[in-house]
Amino acid sequence: MQRDQLVLIDESTGLFNRRYLRIRLEEEVERSRRMSLPLSLMIVDLDYFKRVNDTFGHLSGDSILKQTALALSRVVRKVDILCRYGGDEFVIILPKTNEVSVKKVATRILDVFAKTVFWIGSRPINLTVSIGISTSYPENVDSEKLFKEADQALYQAKETGRNKYVHFFDTDASLKVKSEPTWDVFVGREKETKRILSILHHVEAGSRGRMLIIRGSRGIGKTTLARRIREEANRRIFLTSFVPLDGIQENEPFGVFIEPLSYFFSDEVLKKVPAMAKVLAFTEFNRENIITSTRRREDLFSLITSYYRSISNLRPLFIVWDNIQLLRPLSAEYLSRFVRQLEELPIFVLATQDTDVEISPKLEKIIFEISGNSTN
Repeated sequence: MQRDQLVLIDESTGLFNRRYLRIRLEEEVERSRRMSLPLSLMIVDLDYFKRVNDTFGHLSGDSILKQTALALSRVVRKVDILCRYGGDEFVIILPKTNEVSVKKVATRILDVFAKTVFWIGSRPINLTVSIGISTSYPENVDSEKLFKEADQALYQAKETGRNKYVHFFDTDASLKVKSEPTWDVFVGREKETKRILSILHHVEAGSRGRMLIIRGSRGIGKTTLARRIREEANRRIFLTSFVPLDGIQENEPFGVFIEPLSYFFSDEVLKKVPAMAKVLAFTEFNRENIITSTRRREDLFSLITSYYRSISNLRPLFIVWDNIQLLRPLSAEYLSRFVRQLEELPIFVLATQDTDVEISPKLEKIIFEISGNSTN
């Protein structure tokens, strides 16, 4: 190994050191901006390592650090950069990794430590780790921010019991930041805006999907608020769509589902779900063609939901359905079925409803059933 390479290696563990970490992190931050990719960072801290040093001595502590480095090396992926940060802390840079994927890596690390026996001489011991995680996206990626947020998450992991991981997005500090919109809040809508942004954050972080209905009289800003929330979703990792329901009745009952799909077509999606292009053919069906065949309706609904499932596995989805009171009963029935599937998918549906418009009792019943999460 050349001399200039040696200065980037930690002597105790054989891993890259803090100097190399700083160099590579800046490179990955720049790559994240240039290629529009997520970037995650993980701080792994040995629990109660001081007790090992105090009980068995520093030479035994050094041996444990080497064994820890080997254990972590078995878990990280080829694209990840594993470094020793100092003391009993290790840092992992995870390129092209969002918060859902980085949590899977953290889970594997915890599993490995749960199954690994560490040795001090001929004496076996068990060790655990606490992990703090942060994730940034191209529009706000910053090396200092990544470290600060991962450190805050690590602190919470250690304060709440150790032997766990905590992502910054799941901390109280994150919820406070994520609930603050980047635009002026409408007067009288501060509470519901923060609630919507909190749900958006949780779906983005991998929680189950949700549907929320903004209800109220005409002219109070429901549609404008929904558009602002969509702008916020666009700044994150969501694929988004905004669908006014007053222009899709001719494709009943599936226009409400087909229209958002057209927003999601991209090179990324078509590469991963090439068969999805077939759904465009259905947009040419007129109302009579679809309604006359129940079997065909069921086949089409199954196909459409499978596309939503495939796309949402690539990136979470955010859909706005504006003026949901314009739905026809058959569309609303399928919408009710679709909403029940949201619990399995990372999809956030935000709808608006004009309460000044009189609707049929059947439609009112369906909307009531799916509006368990409504805001007035």
